Amino acid sequence: MKKILNAILLLASAGTLLFSCRPMDLDAHKLGPAVSEDQLAFTFAPSAATPNIIELQNTSSVAGVALWDLGNGTTVKGDAVSATYPFAGEYTVTMSLYTTGGSATISKVVTISADDYGLLDTPGFNALTGGADATEGKTWVFARYTKGHFGVGDVNAAPEVNGPGWWQCDPDGKNGCSLYENEFTFIQKGTKLIWKNQGNIYTNENGMNLLGKGGTLNPVVGDYDVPYTPADGLGFSLDEEAGVLTLKDGAFLGFFTGVSEYGIITLNEHLLYVWCRSAAEPGNAWYFMFVPKDELKEPEVEPVEPKPEPEPAWFLPDAETNLLGVSMDYESWFSGADWAGGLNPGIIFNNDIKIVVPEGIGGGEWMGQFKIHTLVPAGARERFDFCCKISSTEAGTATVKMTSEDDGDDSFFYNGNVEVAAGATVTFEEADRMLFDGTESILLVFDFGRFPAGAVITISDLCLQKHIPLSEKPE
Repeated sequence: MKKILNAILLLASAGTLLFSCRPMDLDAHKLGPAVSEDQLAFTFAPSAATPNIIELQNTSSVAGVALWDLGNGTTVKGDAVSATYPFAGEYTVTMSLYTTGGSATISKVVTISADDYGLLDTPGFNALTGGADATEGKTWVFARYTKGHFGVGDVNAAPEVNGPGWWQCDPDGKNGCSLYENEFTFIQKGTKLIWKNQGNIYTNENGMNLLGKGGTLNPVVGDYDVPYTPADGLGFSLDEEAGVLTLKDGAFLGFFTGVSEYGIITLNEHLLYVWCRSAAEPGNAWYFMFVPKDELKEPEVEPVEPKPEPEPAWFLPDAETNLLGVSMDYESWFSGADWAGGLNPGIIFNNDIKIVVPEGIGGGEWMGQFKIHTLVPAGARERFDFCCKISSTEAGTATVKMTSEDDGDDSFFYNGNVEVAAGATVTFEEADRMLFDGTESILLVFDFGRFPAGAVITISDLCLQKHIPLSEKPE
């Protein structure tokens, strides 16, 4: 009986709730009347400080919340707002008014007649250009004495703020090529760019092919110096919010990758550090580090005795002096033109090493790498000889390099032009080579990226020995 009474009381309470609402209570929650464009209005006028700052005022006949698109990439909220336009031009200002009855939008065009570069008084512009008072601009050059001033990494890992993972140039590592001849002056007034070089830019084989100009292989540091004179009347844009520096009219930062847009890693008064996605090698991200020209100082270091001229060697591949054992640690990396890697060459170890170039090979240097980790240590300036034979079923150009385990720039030797004719055998010899610094393991690097798919390459008679002068060979 108690449960029945409780149920009756609940029903009675519900009825009271249902029928006690007055019509005016319901009306209080209805939407307001719809808003239309003819009810919206706003005014705009130059500020007292400068005609490039515009004061905008919502003067609509209905109340609401005003949201503005200022036409300069900025959105703001409020009845009274201001917009800053450093550059002359026409800007479409849009005001959207949100009311209880909905929303409506109107637009007007604001015309700015002259530039006002004083409005670019921002940390980024001031650091890059020296500010509006620096009428001659600010000149930047490669930070050539800093490790990593130039480098390359995986585009999927970019940006790598601590430097690219694949390769970082050693201090002054590109001395002898045209890279360090480039100077870039950024001027705030007119957002002008003055690019000077000595008539050449620097790039690799893929960049040269994309550029469509022939160059000269640099015998000192590899890759190519290509004739190129920068155009006059260049410009730039700086998007500080997005962190992007764009050079106008196809300009680029001295090393051609096919792009002119650079992501900013660091930009301050003393350092400009940027990266870009290569169009010539879509899998690569290239990194560039600059310092103001007047701050570039060659570090004071103790003079380093140059490596002596090598003397001829007596090569003994079958003797106990050959430091290469029967078993070897090796790795390979073969790629198509996209530099994405992932191609699998056929590799057969017997007395010799046979490598079958896979389908899809990209055709460029470093697209077909085969590395041997010798596990042979080398002390600083310790002298070594190396030789091998290379043959191929198809003609191509091989690269042979002997270096430290970290594949740094201080190599024993680098030869990127080992021409191998179809069916021929090339004997490759390098005598009396050394490193400035020691390494725990000598690394042998071969590259067969410039051989056609299906080519069977044989590496034989490998010999790595501590230097044996040819004069010790019996008569």
